[in-house]
Amino acid sequence: MTRREFPAAALYEKRGPIAVVSLNRPEVHNAYDVRMRDALYEAFTAVRDDTEVRVLVLRGNGPSFSSGGDLREFGSAPSPLVARSVRRERDVWGVLLGLDALTVAAVHGYVLGGGWEMALLCDVCIASRDARFRFPETGLGLIPGVGGTQTLPRKAGLGYALDWILTGRWLSAEELRRAGLLERVVSRERLDAVALGMARSFARLDRTARRRLKQALRASQDFVGRNASGGTRSVASGAGGRARRMPFTTAGTVREHVHAEGRAPSRPGRGDAPVGCRSGPPGPFANTSTRRDALRRVQGRGDAPVGCRSGPPGPFANTSTRRDALRRVRGRGGNPPVGRPR
Repeated sequence: MTRREFPAAALYEKRGPIAVVSLNRPEVHNAYDVRMRDALYEAFTAVRDDTEVRVLVLRGNGPSFSSGGDLREFGSAPSPLVARSVRRERDVWGVLLGLDALTVAAVHGYVLGGGWEMALLCDVCIASRDARFRFPETGLGLIPGVGGTQTLPRKAGLGYALDWILTGRWLSAEELRRAGLLERVVSRERLDAVALGMARSFARLDRTARRRLKQALRASQDFVGRNASGGTRSVASGAGGRARRMPFTTAGTVREHVHAEGRAPSRPGRGDAPVGCRSGPPGPFANTSTRRDALRRVQGRGDAPVGCRSGPPGPFANTSTRRDALRRVRGRGGNPPVGRPR
């Protein structure tokens, strides 16, 4: 077991294939400041670059997991442009979200604002019974800044997300468990043991299969028909499996599905010819001229062959007669006799 300490705001500990990162500002309920950002960036990149680490456990020292952003630092950056460039250079939350290792958040006490958003970025979250959750940003004229507007509706649904973010009300661990955001709710004394036990069970999984399954499940949160199907195929192929597209409603995916099964799709009105071929048992309008003649009869234009106006006349074969009929329907009368004013 090795232990490393980055700037004191976070601690990193490696226990075989498990990395434990602890938020370490207990005197302020682990409020998130610049020092903690830098420390977490170093810890998460260490997890990312260590091929032996299979699972990350994120926890907090002291009475709370995290009370969110440290308000004393708000507005202290030299300029918004500088603050934005620093965040881009040290994309802490992008590193956490992009880890191949599975991530487990073990939360207790206050889990507020950015602290809750940290937990939402993890794959699995368990909580102690004394945990209390809240988004206070709206009351401060802000919005969640650690991805909560994206992660919360994906995990809990849009209705819950709007309610919790807009009202900023307090929520219990049991309420979040019923909403599906927490896998388990345990006593405070058992929280670390349960989190590590879950991490050990995850660490026993095959590394490649675990990584590919995580990618597929993450992709399902942005499921959009064909794109998600393609993503699943690429994930399965990368894991050594042979994928088959499912029959979604778009023509392209149906075509790919039936080819994979070695059969041709049924094409209404064109018989059962293979895709890309118009031959096969004809449908009722397989002959183009027959189809056009049927349309002509419906339109009252007779049965003249295509391109020819001769043939048995329809009721409106005479152009002037047809025009008069249209005028009567529109209330404008028919053609007046020649020489009479209109």
